[in-house]
Amino acid sequence: MTESSSEHLYRASRNSMFMILGRLSTFVFGIFTAMLLARYAGPELYGVYGYASSMLIILMVLVNLGMNTQVTRDVSKNPGAWRNYLLASLIVKTTLLILVLVGTYITVQIFSDHPQNNPIYLLVGLSLGFAALASSISSLVYAFEKMRYDAGYVLLRSSLTAVAVMVTIFLGMKFVHVLSGIVIIAICAFIFYSLMIYRFLARNQPVTGEGMDSRWWKMFIRSGVVFSLIAILGAVYSNLAIILVKKLALSAKETGYYFASFRIYEYGMFIPQVLYTSLIPTYTKVFSESKDLFQRSFRKVYGYGLCLALIIAAGLSASAEPIIRILYGAEYLEAVPVMRLLGIAVLNMTGFLVSPALVAMGKEKWMIGMVGGALTLFVILSVLLIPSQGALGAGIAFMTANLMSFLVVTIVAFIATKASFPWKPVLKTLPVALIIFAALFLSSSNLVYFFAVIPGVIVFIILFVRYSGVVEPQDLESIKASFAFNRKAGKGNSN
Repeated sequence: MTESSSEHLYRASRNSMFMILGRLSTFVFGIFTAMLLARYAGPELYGVYGYASSMLIILMVLVNLGMNTQVTRDVSKNPGAWRNYLLASLIVKTTLLILVLVGTYITVQIFSDHPQNNPIYLLVGLSLGFAALASSISSLVYAFEKMRYDAGYVLLRSSLTAVAVMVTIFLGMKFVHVLSGIVIIAICAFIFYSLMIYRFLARNQPVTGEGMDSRWWKMFIRSGVVFSLIAILGAVYSNLAIILVKKLALSAKETGYYFASFRIYEYGMFIPQVLYTSLIPTYTKVFSESKDLFQRSFRKVYGYGLCLALIIAAGLSASAEPIIRILYGAEYLEAVPVMRLLGIAVLNMTGFLVSPALVAMGKEKWMIGMVGGALTLFVILSVLLIPSQGALGAGIAFMTANLMSFLVVTIVAFIATKASFPWKPVLKTLPVALIIFAALFLSSSNLVYFFAVIPGVIVFIILFVRYSGVVEPQDLESIKASFAFNRKAGKGNSN
C-alpha cells in the first residue's frame, strides 16, 4: 500500500523529533560549553582554539569522506549488509584518523610560532576524531530510522562534556587540561555507544548478502568518491573563513570574534541538519515507490523548510546583540555585526532539504558544482574583504555566498524534481518574518525589553502556524502526532 505525502511527513517528523531533542541538548550544552571556554580563555586563546577547530574539522572530512551519507542510503536499500558497511567505514576512518593526527602534530611542531599552543591541535583532533568514528554508528541508526539511540548518545556526550569543562575550570586547570577532559568524555561516549548499537543490531537485524571481498570493496570505494568530494567542499566552505581571518586580518582578536559568531550560527543550523539526516532514508524509500509521491513530498517539505528558514534567519539576525552579550560578555560586542550577517546566511539551510532529494534520485554529483561554486565566490570575496574589514569582511563574504547558493540550489532543486514552487506559504511567511525581525531588533539594545518581547513573538508564531493555513491541516496533525508519540496517526508505518 502506497503511503501519502502526509504519512511520509509523519515518519520524517517522528524521526526528526528524536534527533531534535538530541541536537537541542547539544545546542544547550554546546552553547554553555562555548561560553565557559570563551570567557576562560579570552579572545586571543579562544581564537587559537577556533582556528585549530576549523582546520581540523576540514581535515576530519578526509576521515569521514562522506561515508555516513553513503552508508545511510545503501543500508536503507540493503539492510542485511549493515555489518559490512559498519566494519568498512570504521576500518577506513580509523586508518585515516591516525594519518591526520600524525600529520597535524608534525606540521604544528615544525611551523608553529607559539609552541605552547601545540597541544591544543592534538586534543581538538582527538575529540573530533572520536566523534567521526561515532558517526559511523549513527549512520546505521539513521538507516534503520532508530533516531532515539543517536539522541541518547549526543545527550550523553554533550552533557558530560559540559560537566567536565565546568569542573576543570572551577579547579583552575590550564586550558589544555580542560580540553583533555573533553577528549576523555569523547572516548568513553564512543565506546559505550558502539557496544550498545552493535548489540542491538546483532539481536534484531539478521546479516545477509555477500562478504567483503575485493569486488565489494571496489563498489564501496567507487560509490563513496562523489560523497567524499561533496563532504570535503562543504567542510572547507563552512570552516575556511576562520582560517582566512587568522591569516589575513590585522588583529588576532578578529579570529575570536568570528569564531564566537560562527559557533552560534552552527548551533542555529541544527534543525536543518536534523532534517537532512532524517530525510535521506525517507526520500530513498519514497523515490523507489512512486515518483509522483516523491515530487509532492519534496515540494511540501521544501515549502515548510523555507518558511522555517525565514523565521529563524529573522530571529537570529535581530537577536545578535543580546545573544553575544549574554553568552560571551561585553568583551565580544564587536562580534555583533558579524552575528547579524551570519543570521541572514541561515536562509541557505534549504540546501539541507534539497541534498537528500538529490541523493535519493542519484543526482548527488550536482551537489559538487553547487557547493564548489559557493566556495569559489566565498574565497574571492574573503580575500578582497578580510584584510580591511577583518571578521566583518568574512561575515559579508559568507552571507553573500550563502544567499547566492540559496538561489542556485532552489532553481536546481525544482528543475531536478520537476515540482512546482510553493509560493503560497512562502509569501505568507515573508511579512511575518519581517515583523519578528522588527520586534526583536528594536528591543535588542535593552535586555529587559528583549526578554519581554520574546513570549509575544513565540505566541505570534504559534498563532500564525495554527491559523494562517501555511501548514496543511492533515500535515499539522501528523507533526503533532509524531511529537505526541501517537502511533495511531502513523498506522501502517513501521519504524
